[in-house]
Amino acid sequence: MNINFAPVDEAQLKQLVEDGHYTSVAEAVRFAVKSFLRDSPVNSLFYSAVLKGEQSLREGKGIPYTPELADEIWQEGLERAKTGYKPNSDVIPQ
Repeated sequence: MNINFAPVDEAQLKQLVEDGHYTSVAEAVRFAVKSFLRDSPVNSLFYSAVLKGEQSLREGKGIPYTPELADEIWQEGLERAKTGYKPNSDVIPQ
């Protein structure tokens, strides 16, 4: 099967790969299709959260995700784990 994307969509998929989120464009597309088939995007909490996040970014409320921020988040997680911190049950995978 061959799929043609609009140039802007193709560029976004390639950027996801370049940024290290996926190993290939095919992997990114497979993930998107599986997510779409598993959850109705219109009703999903994840989709709603993404829309809310995109709105915040448009309003200039975002924090750039950098390697330094990723390290900071990782270190905070390690510290919380060491202290026995229990996350809210809403964010624990089932």
